[in-house]
Amino acid sequence: HKASDVLGGNGNFFDKYHVDIKPIIDRIELKAVETKIRGSMQNRKVFVLPNSATIETITPGHDFCLGCTKLRVGCDGTLFGCLNRSDLGTNIKAELNNHYPLAKYEEIVRQVVDSREPYF
Repeated sequence: HKASDVLGGNGNFFDKYHVDIKPIIDRIELKAVETKIRGSMQNRKVFVLPNSATIETITPGHDFCLGCTKLRVGCDGTLFGCLNRSDLGTNIKAELNNHYPLAKYEEIVRQVVDSREPYF
């Protein structure tokens, strides 16, 4: 399938295959004997089932961004504080090639972290 199909092109791919995940998560939650929150991983819910199997959900929500502690580096050398905000990236390729003191890199990371804002 082409991206245009997914995004509402002529194929109506999204309308045909999209499933609302909320009712599925609700059913899993009802069957779970324990629910944990992975605070180190975007506050993801982890459901423990009676057979000790675990199901971890990754869904955007009000706690998703709040629990994010990740920085990402793109293939072009751009440092991102959020995957969903490519407009807030800072290209660090030149700085890495110049062998600046550690304090310079700490300053760059602080600027990227400070530029974060909730996406969801």
